[in-house]
Amino acid sequence: MQDPYRILGLPAASPDEMLIARYQELRARFSEERFLEGEAGNEGARRLMELEDAWQFIKQDMHKRSMGASQNADGSFNADGGLVIVEALIKSGRFTEAQSELDSITIRDAEWHYYQAIVYYKREWLTESRNHLNIAISLDPNNTKYQEAAARLNNVMGNPNINPQSVGGQGNFNNMHGGRPAEAAGNALCRCCQAWACMECLCCFASGCCR
Repeated sequence: MQDPYRILGLPAASPDEMLIARYQELRARFSEERFLEGEAGNEGARRLMELEDAWQFIKQDMHKRSMGASQNADGSFNADGGLVIVEALIKSGRFTEAQSELDSITIRDAEWHYYQAIVYYKREWLTESRNHLNIAISLDPNNTKYQEAAARLNNVMGNPNINPQSVGGQGNFNNMHGGRPAEAAGNALCRCCQAWACMECLCCFASGCCR
């Protein structure tokens, strides 16, 4: 196989976010091209396979760099560096891949559980999300980020006017307020704003405030 970074068309020193964005761009392009007729379709399929092979190598490289950057003074490693890819995947809405990356991390500290809570939240598994936030808090009791996220999530989950399964998702608003009259629907909308605030708290890294 040729240089994996050459397949992406980027130097090996490129930021992780740039590598991930280019991979996603090429993957979308080749996935469409493989359905073209004749040789064009065959070429698209070949390039997609080549891209996926290259990406496996690059992902390992990214993990190594991340873990190296997170090495402690005593020579041990923390898990934060391995969460760089998870963060980028969550930002781009690739929650299944983010979960796979989380599963591959063996050191599961408070920040790992925080990111696991975010993935569960985005997949609308609110109870599991709360459980992992509670673990994060138990591992790092003084972390206000975890405490505030858990408090907002508990507030939303304990509100009878909200269907927890539609919080943070793309569900029909009518299902959220159960077809109640306009006044009740308006109240539900206010509760929906609380749910959005919870999601903002859980996902505040999107604006860089959690890192």
